[in-house]
Amino acid sequence: MKRTWLGVTVSASVMLAAAVGVAGDWPCYLGPDQTSASAETGLLRSWPAEGPKVLWTTPVGAGFAAPVVSGGEVFILDRGGPEGKVQDIFRCLGLADGKEKWHVAYDAPGKVSFNGSRTAGAADEKYVFTVGLMGHLSCFDRQEKKLVWQKNILKEYGGAMPNWGVSQSPVLYGASVIVGALGSKAGLVAFNKADGKEAWAGEPMGKMEYVSPILTTIAGVDQVLVVGGGGKTVAGVSPTDGKTLWTYTGWGCKIPIAPPACLGEGRVLLTGGYGAGSAMLQVSKGQAGGFTVTESFRTKACGAQIHRPLFYKDHLYVNGNDNRQSDGLLCMDLTGKVLWKTGRDPFFERGGMLLADGLIFMVDSSQRSLYLIEPDPAGFKVLSSVKILDTEEAWSPLALSEGKLLIRDKASLKCLDVKGK
Repeated sequence: MKRTWLGVTVSASVMLAAAVGVAGDWPCYLGPDQTSASAETGLLRSWPAEGPKVLWTTPVGAGFAAPVVSGGEVFILDRGGPEGKVQDIFRCLGLADGKEKWHVAYDAPGKVSFNGSRTAGAADEKYVFTVGLMGHLSCFDRQEKKLVWQKNILKEYGGAMPNWGVSQSPVLYGASVIVGALGSKAGLVAFNKADGKEAWAGEPMGKMEYVSPILTTIAGVDQVLVVGGGGKTVAGVSPTDGKTLWTYTGWGCKIPIAPPACLGEGRVLLTGGYGAGSAMLQVSKGQAGGFTVTESFRTKACGAQIHRPLFYKDHLYVNGNDNRQSDGLLCMDLTGKVLWKTGRDPFFERGGMLLADGLIFMVDSSQRSLYLIEPDPAGFKVLSSVKILDTEEAWSPLALSEGKLLIRDKASLKCLDVKGK
């Protein structure tokens, strides 16, 4: 079978930090600043033969939704339900022991290829927000342990169900939660966190695909990056009122999944699988206050199908695999030159990756393995590896909090101690 997968003036980084609540949290998709990177230090630089200690393992249903962590609690979206019902199941677990504290289930009938939950939620000190496979945007109260409000963003904004379901994570900004409705009535939409009332709705930007909106700051201006249908429209949108700040239409991917990678200094990397390759944009603010966008380079030599590339010391580390390419992990500089790639040895398939303490944690889902890698433009350097997962197709992003690495496969969520004493 051929696989085809799917007025606020403070900076975005401060807004994300405010959502964390506790140092070391992983409160949203791709971590505190949505770069797949953690500021944690003191992590183990090698593992024993049996790998890092497994602190706990919790069974989960089929799916790919990554966990988020806030204030010692793990939140994850599952999918299942009793006989005769199909439900999304929102679970709260203890980070220390993996035991379920509470859960909320709601009916969400429907099925897609590679069925199951899809994406990470977003947590602040009071609420957690998720987007389910069938388009349900849900708000859960952490103290009350209940569903507060819910919207179906497909039905309310004229959206069409993507072939592999709704696969995006929400963004939190001030008193709002922002999602990509991407229907005939709106592109990005913001809702009040507390009651779910619409705060603003941005202009339509093409059909919904699989790219999550990303919160960033460019030239001192907070903005949410959104990718429209087929990757043909990429835009920066104001999180305060939904106005479009800039638009770029020079790149495309027939099935866009990987989010834009914001590299600082106005650099934005667009990347995708299925032959799309990558394009580096330079977004700048003009004297009149508007933004200009220029393309720094474009290459077919590097493309990331699912996961955001990691950025470390002016180099990008990319999972370069899809149905057409078997590049494994590759390293590319900021001119678009590929310095090395692992190919099929190791392959890494569509496994997730995370950067912390000058280390890359990366899953080879085809081998059910986890790798510890030293990022080095001179060549691929493995520090340790271990076969530790229960299933293949472990494509979820990773999460790290308090020295605990969380990995989801299709059967379980595991918590590994990657810090030790």
